[in-house]
Amino acid sequence: MGSTLLFPDGTAGGVSPSAPVVSHDGRHLWAAVRGTDTIAVLALDAIGEQADLVTSVPCGGRWPRDLVLHPSGKRLYAANEGSGDITWLDIDPATGIPHRAGSLPVPAATNVVFV
Repeated sequence: MGSTLLFPDGTAGGVSPSAPVVSHDGRHLWAAVRGTDTIAVLALDAIGEQADLVTSVPCGGRWPRDLVLHPSGKRLYAANEGSGDITWLDIDPATGIPHRAGSLPVPAATNVVFV
């Protein structure tokens, strides 16, 4: 998968994808995209050879450093280093598209870990 899949047409320079996450059922891949402050949503084929960009959504902050899937598979968490917060997004189970559900201030947030 080339990084050009993660960027809208016309996006130039200063854009860095990070923290790719695959859904538990293998149907979706999400990636934080620094520079556009978005989460790219990709649909994966059944054998893992094709990834198609479905959409991108705001990450809820600035400069998303890390993206983590909750163990339930129903929510993504974005560590937004630039804005100093953790944003959580509920995932539509049919489309894989995440929707912002809340956030918490965390200065210099760089990752999310479940223990």
